Amino acid sequence: FMDDLDTGRYASPRIQHRRQATALGISPLPAAFANGLFVLGYKDEAGWHALIDREIASARKMMQDGVKRGDIYAEFMRTAKRGRVDEGSEEAERLRAEREQVKEASAPKSLAGPAFDQRYAVPTGAAGFGPEDAPVVVVEFVDYQCPYCRKAHEQVLPTLREQYPDQVRIEIRHLPLEIHPSAAAAARAAITAGEQGKFVEFHEGLFSSERGALGFSTFVALAE
Repeated sequence: FMDDLDTGRYASPRIQHRRQATALGISPLPAAFANGLFVLGYKDEAGWHALIDREIASARKMMQDGVKRGDIYAEFMRTAKRGRVDEGSEEAERLRAEREQVKEASAPKSLAGPAFDQRYAVPTGAAGFGPEDAPVVVVEFVDYQCPYCRKAHEQVLPTLREQYPDQVRIEIRHLPLEIHPSAAAAARAAITAGEQGKFVEFHEGLFSSERGALGFSTFVALAE
């Protein structure tokens, strides 16, 4: 682990994730896609429940029409939009301004509902949580020093994983922002741990560590 971390052997997945984010036009965080539906900004648990329940209903209808459970995500992607997302919303502007000022908002605004009639083509195959044939796939772009990413990890994702253990898969994409000096190293460490089959444990450990404590000694301690 330490050798791989020093040499950056597994830096390519992080670069690939950034390329995917660039192709989708993602800049402010947190950002996620649920079966290709774009969710920008922090969304509370109730909002995620409403979205996931709606997607499960759509998936059940597709299975009734003959689509295999494991093929549902691919079926959604078959008609999904190719290209960049529309980030011209007030929420996107707020997040950009917040990033530029390098300030942490005391209370994030509520996110207006996503456009449920539009899906975006988002590749899968990264490490994550949940069954690989889940009918709902949430692709989350994260920065380990992003306060809202941490908030979503601590307050929202655990309840989703508990309530939908067999219906939802959450895949993680790494998008460390330049304003967070340790985020890129943390992403490299998580990917490196994943090469030894320990991504989930390491991912949890990074978000459990104290803010600002993401350094080489932290990575080695988590690896041990």
